[in-house]
Amino acid sequence: MISVGHRWRATLLLSVLLAIGLCSRSKRFLCFTDEVCYDEPLNVGCFDRVSFGRFCQHVYLPMSPETIGPNFTITNSDDPFFHHHINIFNLTDQVTTAWFPRANDVTFIIHGFGESQKLWMRYVRDAIVRLEQQTVILVYWGKGSTHPNYFQAAANTRVVGKIIAKLIETISEIHGIPYDRFRLVGFSLGAHVAGFVGKQFNKTKIGAIYGLDPAGPLFSEGNPNRFYKAVPRDERLDRGDADYVEILHTSGDNFMHAGAGSHFQWGDVDFYANGGEHQPGCHIEYLKFFTFSTEQMMDDFWKTMSCSHAMAYHAFFHSITENFLERHVAFECASKEDWTYGRCVNGETMEFGFKRFTPIANKASPQRKYFFGTLRNGTRGVHVNVEVENLEDLRVPRNWKVDFANISVEFVLQLPAISEHLVLPPGNHTFVAVVSEEHLEVIDGAELHIDSSSTARFTAFGVQYPTTTMETTTSPFLSEGLHEDDDPLEKSGALNDGNLPTWISICAFICFAVL
Repeated sequence: MISVGHRWRATLLLSVLLAIGLCSRSKRFLCFTDEVCYDEPLNVGCFDRVSFGRFCQHVYLPMSPETIGPNFTITNSDDPFFHHHINIFNLTDQVTTAWFPRANDVTFIIHGFGESQKLWMRYVRDAIVRLEQQTVILVYWGKGSTHPNYFQAAANTRVVGKIIAKLIETISEIHGIPYDRFRLVGFSLGAHVAGFVGKQFNKTKIGAIYGLDPAGPLFSEGNPNRFYKAVPRDERLDRGDADYVEILHTSGDNFMHAGAGSHFQWGDVDFYANGGEHQPGCHIEYLKFFTFSTEQMMDDFWKTMSCSHAMAYHAFFHSITENFLERHVAFECASKEDWTYGRCVNGETMEFGFKRFTPIANKASPQRKYFFGTLRNGTRGVHVNVEVENLEDLRVPRNWKVDFANISVEFVLQLPAISEHLVLPPGNHTFVAVVSEEHLEVIDGAELHIDSSSTARFTAFGVQYPTTTMETTTSPFLSEGLHEDDDPLEKSGALNDGNLPTWISICAFICFAVL
């Protein structure tokens, strides 16, 4: 019997060999012109290998619908404890016998890479059916998204999108539900699945798509390396895929910097939580990888990426509520730097997340960017403009604890880069931070002498005072929040099941060294 250690070493060796091949500088390595067609038992058409620049976007051809074997679980607001399952290979009969109240909108929830039947999907479903009359369909495509082969999973998104589109067409035809009353919620690779669904509807668009930190590697320019060129709109999620496309960015940095998402604007409205690249409470120890063992380096890398990535569906869950105190209010802003340094405090505001109606975007209008901050556990806080006057260099940590009399208040800074602190040279500075609402009365309008040479003034902005008292809730799958000492893989299951690091992260580091 082979020991775990030997299996890990064997996996590492194979990973290195594969990585060297994938990082080859040969033109369009592993990019061929062949294609595959699937017409029986479910006709989803033909697919070829997609290439941009010197690399194939998808090294692999997508698997067949039978191999992927997606499963659809249907739940209605009228009977939320009854779940109906659909077999995609007998769509007409299955959809005919399923219960689709004509008055209900229909929302699909689609997971990402390495996931299958994750708790977050069920919690989001339950929140939606409690909020309004809805039919919610959970899409499980675990056989097509399982790790370690991210390249294969990325290719499979096209087939899964075609399958869901077939299901929507069948539901609409049999039950008379118009296309604009369908909504799609996709996380990571699932966001691109939603995009491929929307591309199948040209005359009448799907109502809305919510892209929760859409996957960046292989779908955005320069990610994971410089050989990947800009990806055309028809090969990724795009604002034209539905009447309204809303996107949240939580880990939009490049894969080499532990980013699983993308920072590019792909929606009608794009929201950037805490700058959209790295989330507070998600450690970035992997940056010190030269001092760690290989195993520790990969483990830290994966945890960092998964933690920020998972914050996307955590924030989305909090938007599905009658309690406006839990919803994230964002501010229109041109850039992350402008947001960081308090230049957007008077900008237009908009709530992020699930809408009780389907907004119809003006496709002729420019795309819009909104920024908001969160506390360390991802929940909503009060945005604070901090004006600092300092005579000497002042080092302010991301999680800045300040004492007001006998009350200790923690601020979460909105930082412009991958850093755990902000260094302010002598002068006058303004930046944005987030603080718990319970400390609002203490800090709003307060002035504080930080030390003998530095003074700070705090002004809350964009505050919405409640007209009634409501009890706030905590996300059930992140009830303790995400903190530096937590294992985000165990809590969120965002990217895999917490086993040994998969080959794609190792491949990324080898590529980084070779290129």
